[in-house]
Amino acid sequence: MWYPLFRPRWARRGPWGEFGEPWGEEPEERTWAPPVDIFDLGDRLVIYADLPGVDRDSIDVTLEGDTLTLRAERKAYPEEADYLCCERTSGTYRRVIQIPMEVDAQNIEAHYEDGILKITLPKAPELKPRKISIATK
Repeated sequence: MWYPLFRPRWARRGPWGEFGEPWGEEPEERTWAPPVDIFDLGDRLVIYADLPGVDRDSIDVTLEGDTLTLRAERKAYPEEADYLCCERTSGTYRRVIQIPMEVDAQNIEAHYEDGILKITLPKAPELKPRKISIATK
């Protein structure tokens, strides 16, 4: 099932598309929205976010009401260098995701490996699929 609250990647591109800023512009501090995949697996939602090169300790995930906020930071290096070409994303990452259903906030899990953050949000018990047994007379 597709939820319209989750915007596709192309909808987040700026006027320069995949190319970023025009050549010759100085890189400046920006906030980037990491691309995500979101799955409904029946009893839970799973979110994958691409955060390559981000230190695990800089990642912050919070749930407030029905809003999941993901924040992280990737440092540029070396800081003292004069860049000739700066194509890699550095700076602050932030993504806000509206969760379309109630989840069990106490049992949310997050794992970060190989530049990918996986967030598992179990659905609230009353929303999980239940098998209904059929009795005979």
